[in-house]
Amino acid sequence: MSNEKSIVKLLADLASVFQDVEPSERMVGMYTKALADIEPEKLAWACHQWMKTGKRFPYPADLLELC
Repeated sequence: MSNEKSIVKLLADLASVFQDVEPSERMVGMYTKALADIEPEKLAWACHQWMKTGKRFPYPADLLELC
């Protein structure tokens, strides 16, 4: 799976948990730009950690900090 596809899937997973955000095409594009250089496994770990501890949909900086 490409990194972009991985990011799209992770954002959809996050949106199913944090239902305060419905990722738009533009939002997905911006997150992809911000997170594209992170290893997919590391980013997946960060997203799962955020699902356990976060109280809202994460900003890219939140995920980068966990990475």
